[in-house]
Amino acid sequence: MAYKFTEKRNNIQEQTTYVLYMIVSSYFHKSICNSRTLETSLYLHYLEMPKSQQENLEKQVIRRSEQDLGEVMSVLSQMNCEVVFTHRDNRYYLDFETGFETVSVVVDQMGHYVIYVLM
Repeated sequence: MAYKFTEKRNNIQEQTTYVLYMIVSSYFHKSICNSRTLETSLYLHYLEMPKSQQENLEKQVIRRSEQDLGEVMSVLSQMNCEVVFTHRDNRYYLDFETGFETVSVVVDQMGHYVIYVLM
């Protein structure tokens, strides 16, 4: 989904997806994105949020991702990953692939998300 400069809308799905990408990526030693175009588009949606809303969403994602990732966070901090973005069935799928473990995130149209750790 491309960012449209002429269309103003508050798209919580794209905003939440970007925050999840930003936060979960930070738990790895290094991350590389497979789609710079989609990353940029999501970032532009994120920038449209008021700063206070950005901060609240970031705090919520940090709290929940640390809870969901728990014990594997120390392992992830030593690994590099490739972030694979997929958009299908009106959902965003983010796969943080290390070659050993994969952290997968699914974000629906309402901005609700689930974080999975696949070993």
